[in-house]
Amino acid sequence: MRTASPARRAVGLLAVGAIGMSTVVLGAGAAQATPTLEPFAGTVSGDPGGQDTRITVPAGYCAIDWDLRGAQGGASDGTPGGLAGRLQGTTWVREGDQYLLQPGEVGGSADQPTGGRSGSTTSESITFGPVTTGEPGDSGELVRTSGGGGASAVRHGGTAEGLVLMLAYGGDGASSQGWGPLPEGGGRGYNVFGGGTHAAAGEALESEWTAGGAGSIGYEGVPCEYSPEPPVIQHALPTGADAITVRFWAPNDERELDARADVTGYEITLDGGTTWRPITPTRTDQTPALTVTVTGLDQGTYPVAVRATSSIGPSAASTVFPARVVRPLGTPTGVTASVGTSSIRVAFEHPADDSGILGYTASAFPDAEWEDIQDTWPTAGAVWCDAQADENGCLIGVPAGYSYSVVVYARGEDGYIGADTAPIVTEVVPGPQQPAAAPAGDGPLSTEDGRIDQVTPGEEVVLTGSGFLPFSTVVLTMYSTPTPLGTAVVGADGTFTATVTIPSGVAAGTHALVASGIDDSGAPYALRMDVTLTGATAGPAGTSGSTGTTVPTEASTPGSAGSTGSGEAGALAFTGASVVVPGVAGLVTLVAGGALVLLGRRRAAR
Repeated sequence: MRTASPARRAVGLLAVGAIGMSTVVLGAGAAQATPTLEPFAGTVSGDPGGQDTRITVPAGYCAIDWDLRGAQGGASDGTPGGLAGRLQGTTWVREGDQYLLQPGEVGGSADQPTGGRSGSTTSESITFGPVTTGEPGDSGELVRTSGGGGASAVRHGGTAEGLVLMLAYGGDGASSQGWGPLPEGGGRGYNVFGGGTHAAAGEALESEWTAGGAGSIGYEGVPCEYSPEPPVIQHALPTGADAITVRFWAPNDERELDARADVTGYEITLDGGTTWRPITPTRTDQTPALTVTVTGLDQGTYPVAVRATSSIGPSAASTVFPARVVRPLGTPTGVTASVGTSSIRVAFEHPADDSGILGYTASAFPDAEWEDIQDTWPTAGAVWCDAQADENGCLIGVPAGYSYSVVVYARGEDGYIGADTAPIVTEVVPGPQQPAAAPAGDGPLSTEDGRIDQVTPGEEVVLTGSGFLPFSTVVLTMYSTPTPLGTAVVGADGTFTATVTIPSGVAAGTHALVASGIDDSGAPYALRMDVTLTGATAGPAGTSGSTGTTVPTEASTPGSAGSTGSGEAGALAFTGASVVVPGVAGLVTLVAGGALVLLGRRRAAR
């Protein structure tokens, strides 16, 4: 019998009278030591006929090598019947698969020219699928013919009604006149391979017309060569104060037939692979993802990995995924949020149990569609302020013109954070007022090229400044007659950058460029730079001119703080903050209607 490795060979499968070829390419894997397996091999014969044998694939086998021989046709008055077909090949199997073996019976002689049976199958019992029994011959006086031999068939599922997986057909019956074996003279054995015309070509399926005598079916199990593929961990997250929930993907080959052993279970390690314990994961959806929760753990960080088990040994371990079991942090209470100039002052009480808390974060997100503000918003999500563990509040700078939802949460070690408080919705936050006269300034205003002393009408100037409350709005104005230049939103580092256009129609002379807002404490704060306007119509010294109309830019209107835009003639273009803060855990996702909203309203603790 052949025992070729399934890694090199595959066999065509016969279904409803047709054999089709299939080739499987094995993935790389670690070969396992040969385990002690239950013996799985044998040969069943069609003598005596009418016998069926059911076999079940035991653990540790991935393929079966088959050798099928059909039964010879019956003899007639000394003329032997036709030889039957022989079919050899290999099929992939898995533990628990069942097969019904039905060896062919030699066709009856001319004295009793019955067609040979295929196991217990008779011509009367065939209702579908290929004909496996021989046709009867003729016991007449002139020409006596014998019956055709029965086919040897393997049926899937272990029952006589199962689909024919493989078969080797029987030989034709003989004729007493020496004409046989001929289809016209004796009972037909349906001597065609593949249920159609000829045997399929290729190494995996080999056939020949050499079988004589009773039919037979030989089989020999081929042990699995490889353990399963390793699972893939999706996440390992703390659950409560003493548990970790692990979600992982089952091996890719869990449902495939190849030289890898079937998955029989799973194990988990919490110490990087030194020790393993069995787990019973559950599948909660239609994906291959499995979930398991391990409880009774002490606080600490655990290197988590999972692996599959099989009859020949475990798979390789998945990638190690660190998971930390921590005591849940307490949630602040008594939260209040009061709006001020481009800011929200948040106050709160510490939780009764403040163990493990290193500080607090107040987070605010605007009542606005994210798609309308994302291009000019100063962060990747919510704006925030941090408080120390012994503080009871902080001041959040916010772009003016919106109402906000405010939450507070505690921060612990390694970026661990507690639960949000219930959100508080504020009133619309007002922006800074434009001073009636140029303030003296708390510091120098500058440009991207440093301080300048001359400007011309229509010139674009990139203004820069620092010292403002992060995320607050800054109003830009040209004095002495107040001429709005636009607004800007401060970045997380307290700086802003804004492009403005010096308006036309302003009298030549000395003017002041001023950025007005608030500082870290919420107090008014302004930066100033004096410049000389040249190339313009002469006017009273120290004025910005009294002719011409200036239209505020879009950014100076409520509901659009921090956006860029330009006004009518004489209006000044600007840009919002160029600083984007990394580490913010706000996430943007699609919601019904196509609107984008921020899911995460908190940032990771810095």
